[in-house]
Amino acid sequence: MRRKNDTTEEAVKIGLGVLHTVSRIAFWVLVVMLLYAGAVRGYRFGYEIFNSTAVSEAPGVEKQITIPEKPAMTSVAKILKDKGLIQDEMVFMVQYWLFDCEPVPGTYTLNTSMTGREIIQYLNKAGKSDDSE
Repeated sequence: MRRKNDTTEEAVKIGLGVLHTVSRIAFWVLVVMLLYAGAVRGYRFGYEIFNSTAVSEAPGVEKQITIPEKPAMTSVAKILKDKGLIQDEMVFMVQYWLFDCEPVPGTYTLNTSMTGREIIQYLNKAGKSDDSE
């Protein structure tokens, strides 16, 4: 015949085993959810870099910006974001680096219907700023 202590100890062991199993399952569910969320965000970020969308549909709104001498990538991204020409500074900075942006200093009239890549191409064209026309 079993003693009451043996039954209690056995119940505690079973309870701890169940708790351990449930906590492991919860941990792995959380890991999978975080991996999924990270993959979705990473995909969207990468997609936006290579297939960027404009802030607005054509005809858009024209905005004027001034690019200083030897601008930093972050300052160009901030200028464009503040003027409402790009949606995401980080996406633009990656595009800036990937597409070899070397903006010519000057004043430009850009449109909110331009993508980040089109803006970079426009800023890279020497002699195309409004000051020199």
